[in-house]
Amino acid sequence: GRSMLVKGFIDFKIRTLSLINKTAEERYAKLIDSKPEIFQNASLKHIASYLGVTDTSLSRIRKKFTQKSFLAKWQDFKRVKLKPLYYINFYTYG
Repeated sequence: GRSMLVKGFIDFKIRTLSLINKTAEERYAKLIDSKPEIFQNASLKHIASYLGVTDTSLSRIRKKFTQKSFLAKWQDFKRVKLKPLYYINFYTYG
């Protein structure tokens, strides 16, 4: 009863403050971290509304995050030092 009401009020207050103090990208990143399953269950229009942005803005944010994710993976791939094939001794691998 009362504890659920208090928790709901606290969640509402935190969300309202984040709409004021955080950028849309920060709110999107937090939503991905805290509730990733929401992207499977809710439409993008509802997610945009929850984040306080338009559908178009959410599309831009998602595109930016996808590009950042790709670039981060590419940077990780470039950091890995691969041995040239002629250094591998094929006779030890039976």
